[in-house]
Amino acid sequence: MKVKLVALGAAALAAAPSSAVAKFGAMSTSYSLCSAGTIMADGSYVRFGSVASNRHPLGTRIYLRNTSFLGRKRFTVRDRIGWGSDLDFWSPSCSYSWVWGRRYVTYSLGWPHRRGRVVGKKIRLGRLTHKAPR
Repeated sequence: MKVKLVALGAAALAAAPSSAVAKFGAMSTSYSLCSAGTIMADGSYVRFGSVASNRHPLGTRIYLRNTSFLGRKRFTVRDRIGWGSDLDFWSPSCSYSWVWGRRYVTYSLGWPHRRGRVVGKKIRLGRLTHKAPR
């Protein structure tokens, strides 16, 4: 009887709409070269598009839902954070880190797919054409 319930539960999860994305909320801060070192926890150099988090494993992709950080919404967890906030965005500017301060952000895991159509081996996004990955 328990096996049937588990099978029904898995079928119900498979039938859930794909638009149901888990959303997280967190207090965020920003760090830059004036407040931190140059090597991140994954061993790479600091760069734009990186975020520090203890909640998610290294390499996790994060997509900001309600705001953007310096015009960007896609980030990758590449560093760990000490304490005080849940997300810490790397900024190339010390002044923008001060301007960002502490903000509440909502985000989801993973990046949404880009809209476009594949033309041969190229993806056409509006007027731009990119080579498709192999």
